Amino acid sequence: MKTKHFWLSFDCDGSDSANYNELYAWLEEHNAQECGNSAAFIDNYPYMDDFIKEVSASLNKIPHVKKIYICAEDDTDGRF
Repeated sequence: MKTKHFWLSFDCDGSDSANYNELYAWLEEHNAQECGNSAAFIDNYPYMDDFIKEVSASLNKIPHVKKIYICAEDDTDGRF
């Protein structure tokens, strides 16, 4: 299993803070560090083969998530 660190920016439907509960649980489960409003840093995210597909599939299961932006190093050339 591989691990990766990345920054995550997110937005949920509406202004109801309850819409963020499951996303906040996901962030807590992955020991995310808060980086301001709607942004977090995650270190050592475990994945098997395709980081983007795997983290996207995990986040897409969370209701009310409207937008997710991921900033991570590219495995092939080391660029963000």
